[in-house]
Amino acid sequence: RLRYQVTPRQGEPNQAPAVAFIRRALADRHLKIGTICHSLWLLCADRALLQGRRVTCAHNIVCDVENAGAEVVYGPEGTVDLVVDGNLITGKHPGITDKFITTFLSEIEKGD
Repeated sequence: RLRYQVTPRQGEPNQAPAVAFIRRALADRHLKIGTICHSLWLLCADRALLQGRRVTCAHNIVCDVENAGAEVVYGPEGTVDLVVDGNLITGKHPGITDKFITTFLSEIEKGD
């Protein structure tokens, strides 16, 4: 539902309110954006949001994320737990929430 737009138009990026919000937030390099588990799927609604970004995510949306142009980072046991790519911080699943929050706060404290 977050990716839903009433009237899609050819050649125009997804205009769903949540996607438009994420687009504006990612454009501001001073803001830190964090996604964990399946939430990265929201960014798949606009290829420009993930194109060339290094990320991690839940195993069952890897194909969608890669098809959206992201580089999913893998380790010996599937996708890695955390990836920081500029102002985008991604986490694999809720099992690493503490590590994710610590990293997210550290990135905020660093500033740019």
